[in-house]
Amino acid sequence: MLYNLYIKKGDVQLLQNKPKFINLHCHSDVSNIRLLDSTNSIQALLETAVKMNYQGLALTDHEALSNHLKAIKTARKMKENGTMSESFRIILGNELYLIDSLEEVRDNYQSGVTKFPHFLILSRSEVGHEQMRILSSRAWSRSFRTGLMERTVTLKSDIEEIVKPNQGHIIASSACLGSEINIRLLAIKEANENSDEQAAQLHRNKLNEFILWCIDVFGQDYFFIELQPALSEEQIYCNKELIKIADFYKLKRIITTDAHYPRPEDRAIHEAFLNAKEAEREVASFYEACFLANVDEIYERMSYIDTEILDDAISNTQLIGDMVEDYTLEKDTVIPKIDLPKFEVRHIFKPAYSKYEYIEKMANSDEEQNRYLVKLIEDGFEEKLKTPELTQEKFHQILARIDIELSELWEIGQEINQAMGSYYITVSEIIRIIWDDECGGDSLVAPGRGSSSGFILNYLLDITQINPLEYGIEMPHWRHLHKSRPDIGALDIDIDTEANKRPRIIQALKDHFGEDRILQVATFGTETSKAAITTACRGLGYDSDIALHLGSMIPFERGKNWSISDCLYGNEEKDRKPVKEFINEIERYPKLKETALGLNGLISKRGVHAGGVVLFPDIYYKTSSLMRAPNGTPITAYSLDDVQAMSNIKFD
Repeated sequence: MLYNLYIKKGDVQLLQNKPKFINLHCHSDVSNIRLLDSTNSIQALLETAVKMNYQGLALTDHEALSNHLKAIKTARKMKENGTMSESFRIILGNELYLIDSLEEVRDNYQSGVTKFPHFLILSRSEVGHEQMRILSSRAWSRSFRTGLMERTVTLKSDIEEIVKPNQGHIIASSACLGSEINIRLLAIKEANENSDEQAAQLHRNKLNEFILWCIDVFGQDYFFIELQPALSEEQIYCNKELIKIADFYKLKRIITTDAHYPRPEDRAIHEAFLNAKEAEREVASFYEACFLANVDEIYERMSYIDTEILDDAISNTQLIGDMVEDYTLEKDTVIPKIDLPKFEVRHIFKPAYSKYEYIEKMANSDEEQNRYLVKLIEDGFEEKLKTPELTQEKFHQILARIDIELSELWEIGQEINQAMGSYYITVSEIIRIIWDDECGGDSLVAPGRGSSSGFILNYLLDITQINPLEYGIEMPHWRHLHKSRPDIGALDIDIDTEANKRPRIIQALKDHFGEDRILQVATFGTETSKAAITTACRGLGYDSDIALHLGSMIPFERGKNWSISDCLYGNEEKDRKPVKEFINEIERYPKLKETALGLNGLISKRGVHAGGVVLFPDIYYKTSSLMRAPNGTPITAYSLDDVQAMSNIKFD
């Protein structure tokens, strides 16, 4: 048979004339933000995929889009350094929990009875990714708990509303054993074994309804039947039935491996990771096949299926890869604008326009935001600087400083084709809201911190309370902004407020700008070296005192603990030697070294950035999506770096 014809290449045995494979169901460590689930870092996931000779993979975390941009960036870097083929495809997806109604799963929840069926979607295009972001935002916005479990569900009506009217941008798959199709198939099997024809017919009808629904909302060519190579009795039964279903409904089949850890040798690490949180969670058999299998292994595991069917299903993964358009989530930064009141520039500096080019340019700019900035500068000048004691020399010193700062705004604005004045107007408006009755009227704002205090424009707009020309020390404007550094995404004016009033401030911003334009920034916590040892000890059943003892041996340098890798192997670049005492101690406990090393650095939780808020130019899902922090706070689905790379500006 075909799967017995091997050739050797590196550490992977490859089939002659085998179809090309893209693994369309893969999880990364961001699947851990609600429940410990995967030990695949993005780097390990992609490196293993290359070793397995994949043509690409789809990132399909459990209701989480947070690693999408990280996967794109990592793949690009690997292509640049020659460790990944230029043709390797990164497909962005999501594994949903697809339900009929909230009443069914939330209001009438029964422990051990209520199902939250899995469902897989992949984005074909920018439009498809926006549809995915809307769906994900809705799932997170309605999140709820059943016991200790946080639930993020997608309603079928959401897909009918968002995807069906504009089909062809989302590809869907029937997913794993936890999917509605497979739940129904196993229920039919059980009913037949119990000679319960009525129950069997009920599940057959529901199965038929669901498949027809999928075809209707996604389109015949965009819904695929998913087989998997697990060796369990349930998976083998479902695979055989799924083959028949695909034939009956004229649907294409694919094979995926639902990868939760890199390779079979990493399974013990994955099992310990899951057991660390879930005690005696049954993982050995359930996740036995959830690794990045190569095509040889897939054929061997699925040898009970006709080779032609396997060939076709593998080939269809490449078909999906070819269907996906080239697009990116990375965009040029867009400065949010506020609605401006009616105003007039009074041109109080007009007599000096001939000497100060950029004051004149901004005052007569075609951009309304730039003109309004000059209006605010005029107001600030008259209120704060125009005094009887103002000399001609001082007047021109002030105008010269205003002019050079406006020159930076003008030149950068010309390069990015945006009105830079809108950024400072927006910051000024945010501070006004904090001071105003909208926020209680009694919130303190610090007078100024960092490089922004060197900009006289910030002083004139009440962004800072410090006039940089009044201090004996030099406060250069260019530390804050210079045309040689036109990265407006890096603009950072720190607005220090009272911590206990921050929730009220955030709500005031939402009330003013709109709930759908303000989100706090997400953070993602990882398994630090000490945390990884603690998790590994818990998962392997070692006493917590062992973790504390080992953790005390990890060196602390420049505000951070060494990584476990540095402790074990040293780090020449950082001039670090292996820690012999740590090595000798950790070697005493079987599997602890390998497990802790495998867990170190994995994402395992999410949180809220201490002060970062994004004011979106439009509805947030246009350039991001919504999640909730564990305390329920609405946050971006992406880290600060990623949400900025997607065109957004953070306000601190």
